[in-house]
Parts: sequence; C-alpha cells; structure tokens
Amino acid sequence: MSFVAPPPGLAPPPGLDIKPGMATPIQREELKKFLQWKDPQAAEDKADKLLNMYRIEDVAEAIRDKFGMLPQGWRSLVKSDQITKELPRGLSRDRMDSDLQKLVHHEESISDKKINEILDSEARFVATITELQGKYLDRLYEIFGSGPKNKEAIKALVITQEETNQIFEQLPGIVRFSQQLMQKLELISLVRKQPMTGEGRAIHIGRAFLEMAPKLHVYAPAITSYQQSLTILNDAINRRKPNNKQTDFIQLWEKVTASNDILRGQQLQAVLITPMQRIPRYKMLLEQLVKDCDHPDSVPVVQEALDLFASAAKNMNEALRKHEKLLEFFGAGSELKPISSSGGTTKDGEVKFVNTYVNKIIGQ
Repeated sequence: MSFVAPPPGLAPPPGLDIKPGMATPIQREELKKFLQWKDPQAAEDKADKLLNMYRIEDVAEAIRDKFGMLPQGWRSLVKSDQITKELPRGLSRDRMDSDLQKLVHHEESISDKKINEILDSEARFVATITELQGKYLDRLYEIFGSGPKNKEAIKALVITQEETNQIFEQLPGIVRFSQQLMQKLELISLVRKQPMTGEGRAIHIGRAFLEMAPKLHVYAPAITSYQQSLTILNDAINRRKPNNKQTDFIQLWEKVTASNDILRGQQLQAVLITPMQRIPRYKMLLEQLVKDCDHPDSVPVVQEALDLFASAAKNMNEALRKHEKLLEFFGAGSELKPISSSGGTTKDGEVKFVNTYVNKIIGQ
C-alpha cells in the first residue's frame, strides 16, 4: 500500500523527516486521544506501540474495523474509503463487500492463518470463561448472598454455595492467566498485518507464550479437581425437581445464556471442561505454527515456547495420573485436595508443578 500524505493540518513540521508508513507527531496525539475516548482501559503507551510497530495505514484500517470510526483527520489513510467511492453504481451490497475484501485485504499466508487461529481461539476462550464468571456466577452468588429474606429462592437453586465454591473456585486464576495472555497478544490481534519492524508476527506469539509459561501452574488445581467438580455438578443436576416453579441453577444458566451471544447454546458441563482442554490446545496450536513461521528468526522463539508448553502438558498429565491413583486408593468420593497451584520453571526451563501433597501420600 503506497504512503498517503497526511491531510492539511496534519503535515509534519518543517525539517522533520517522516518516512512512508510512519505517523507524524500530530497523528500520534490524535490516536492517543481517540484511544482514551474509545478504549479507556488501554495502556497509556498503546498508541505509540502500535505506530512504532505498524505502518500508520495498517493501524488506521484496524482501528476503523474495530471501532467503526477513525481519529480526527485519519480518514484519508484508509484506502477502502477511497475504493468505496470508486465502485460502479448498481452493485449489490454483498458484491461490493466481496470486491472490497479482494481489493483492500492481502491474501492470508499459511502462517497468518495459523497465527490468527491462535488469536481467535484464545479470544473465544477468554470471552467464554469471563462471561461464565461475570454473568452467571456473579448472579448465582448474588442470590446466595441475599440472606434469610430470600431463603426460598436460595433453596430453589438446588445447588448449594459450598458446592458452587468447590466446582468453580479455580476459575478466577484461569481467567487472570488468559486475560494476561490476551494483553500480550493485543497488538498483533488488533493489526493483522506484518509489522514494519522487519520481525514476523509469529515471534510475538512465541514471546507472549514464553512470558506466560511460568504461570501455567494455575491450571493444575482445576485439572486435578475436574472429575470431583463434575461429580458434584451432576449430583446437583440429579437433585433437580421437575416442574419447579422457582428458578434452579440450571434454569438460571439457561436464562443467562439465552440472551448472551457468547454462551448461547452451551451446556454448563461443556463449559466446565474447557480449562482441561486448554494446555493441550496451546501445544497443538504452537506445533502447527512452528512448521510455518513467517520469518526465520521466529522459529527458535516459537520452538522454545512449544517445548515449554509440551513439558507442561506432560507434567500435567503426570500430576493427573497421581491424583487419580489417590482417588482409586481412597475411593471416588474422597475429598482430596487438588494439586497445588504453585509452580514455575526448572533450571532447564521446564515447566514444573509443585505436587507435595500427592507425592507425600504416594511416597514418591
């Protein structure tokens, strides 16, 4: 895409060398003001990071696609606006959109497709568990906390607060982990073009996963307590009464999900299993990416991240095996502590999970 000169009023000061694709100081300020307005939670340096990493035309297109508008004076930077004016009259909307896509967006490479699958997969996961926590569990605990005046409504839920705690007590840690990972992936998720820095997109995926690898231990308690959580959930489901006039916890789930685009159509049991599947999913996505990295320098970084997540998957399976061994010894109904959520990495960089409770009993 050729460089488009800034509109009147946004030209660089005399003597300032602005190369094609780079933003002027005024354009940087306009983007900062725009993000403060439209995205108040964004980091203060987000605008500078975007404009240091990507061509301003690519940033403008991404901002337009996300917010449906542009910072003041940025309209001429988005080529699709110009193309829309030039399209012949009489085209259907679908045909026009199709032609615009071909004219404006570059063809995705194999590497881009795999990177975007990682980004989209994580975004869906974060959205699902965040909505589970914020829309469903918060409502459930609101009812539990309503006190004696709402005794009948609490009883009608069927499930108890203690059971709810046991099933979902590990969720906040997983939500924090995934939100932190998405924050590290935010720039390449927003602007889905190659950076002008000369680095590939894949190296940013690798770096983000490397930074988060030592925190993977937050998944340990959720995975090792999954079977117990599912048993508790199914027991509560079996206690439900037909034709219940008041709302029980499954009816509450159905009400919440019916009006929620993210959770609609999902069963509570299906959502509960998603943390169990996440680490193997990370490993699979990184395996696919390392085969088709977009830049030679990306390969060792993505491979290192893959090695750590493969180590985590292996160690998590081992922790789960030990936990299941205890359940067989004490009985399926035993109230065993889940694997500790403390962890980190070994000297060799391998992800470890502290498992002293299980090791002490098994004698390993």
